[in-house]
Parts: sequence; structure tokens; C-alpha cells
Amino acid sequence: MSRRVKNFTKKYLIENAKHCNSLTALAERIEANKLTLNRYLKIHNLSKENLPLQKNEVWNKGLTKKNDERIKKYYSDHPRTGKNNPMFGKNPWNKGLTKENNKSLQQISESHLGKKCQILQKRR
Repeated sequence: MSRRVKNFTKKYLIENAKHCNSLTALAERIEANKLTLNRYLKIHNLSKENLPLQKNEVWNKGLTKKNDERIKKYYSDHPRTGKNNPMFGKNPWNKGLTKENNKSLQQISESHLGKKCQILQKRR
């Protein structure tokens, strides 16, 4: 492969990667299968880490109803307590069941036997 073709192919891959968020999406965009794409990446010493793929940012990261008005308004319009809770008034599936009288709970209990259990406490 000539240097010009190699440089063009590398530039083409990088330019198209800016519009994709995964290698699968990049392969579809350049109309190649994933095996061919991996071969191109290897030829040009590129990897998923050094391609400029889009990052899908979470819009509500770190936001709560205490510090964001949109979330506060949503929860004031859609409360999940009392009769607004979809499980309100329904009996839980495991009410009255123990490992002595229920086979599925007994199997779960036996599978956890001898394992360390860490109880997470909510920090205040």
C-alpha cells in the first residue's frame, strides 16, 4: 500500500469515527464488515482508544431533585408515594416465604452460603 493511500485511508477512518459512537457503527458507516475494519485499524496502528469516537454523555449525571428544577418539577407532578406508586396495595411475591418452605429461596440461600456479604449503608 502506497504512503498516499495509507494516509488517505487513515484520514478517512478518523473523519468518519467522529460521527460514530462505536466500532460497529463506524464499520456500518464506511460500509465494511468488522473484520475488514479491524484489519484497517491494525495497518494504521489505530485502536478504539485513539479513535475520536463520540462520547454519549448522560444528561442528568449528578442531578437530583434537590439541585435541578426540571427533576424537581417532574417528581412534584409524578409522585411515587401512596396511591401513585404502581405497587401500592399489592402483596409482595415473597410475603411469608422462607428458605424452609420455598425451593427457590432455599437455592439462593445455599448459593450464598460461605460468601462474604457487605451491607452498604447510605451516607448522610
